[in-house]
Amino acid sequence: MLTENEAWELTFFVGLEWSDDDRTVLGPLSDAALVFAKTDAVAEPIIDMLWEDGLREDIERALAKAAKRNAFVARLRSAAEADLAGGPRSSLLARAVVEQGAFELAYADLHPLHCLLCVEELLRAAPEGDRQSAAIRVARIATRVAAVPPDELRAAVAGAADPARRDLAAVLATDERRRAVRSWLGNLAELGAQSVPTLSAELGAAVRGPLPAVADDQVWRETVLGLTDTLDSEWN
Repeated sequence: MLTENEAWELTFFVGLEWSDDDRTVLGPLSDAALVFAKTDAVAEPIIDMLWEDGLREDIERALAKAAKRNAFVARLRSAAEADLAGGPRSSLLARAVVEQGAFELAYADLHPLHCLLCVEELLRAAPEGDRQSAAIRVARIATRVAAVPPDELRAAVAGAADPARRDLAAVLATDERRRAVRSWLGNLAELGAQSVPTLSAELGAAVRGPLPAVADDQVWRETVLGLTDTLDSEWN
């Protein structure tokens, strides 16, 4: 029988490649991972969806390949396959692989910042009047949600030499993008109400209410700073 620790160790050898569609499915679990929220209720339907899309077969193929070059995987392969035979809700390995994928996606989102637990500790130590401006910096990780195509972002940065186009936030802003960012951050605030309560309270307050004018939208401006951080060094 496969143990939970063994299942997690095997994830380092499975190394699935996640498609864009898979990443969309993993999104809610990745969001929960970002704020260190409990993932059980979120994970189960996601595992079910990925299972229907061939998750078990993908894991078994990866195990077969890894077992040829690694004695640890070869020793556990039979137990892992028996674990997978129990189905999506019972398999420790399926859950570990899916959660690891979500953690990897969350880590990629965190590129411009440290972990959100660190932000929580910073906010607790900050004067109350300074907390919201610090919390809004989390908007820098909303680059995936903003969904600005790389070519458009590079063109906006290149065009910033023109004084009329120097305000990147205004150039890249659309109401749809700004609402998407605020909706996602509001969801993070709800998910983190227990795990990062100070951050959740400040972030939730910052994104509630009507959409402000672009010139006053500090949330969007932080998101654009995060977008520019994703560019190659020659574009920064």
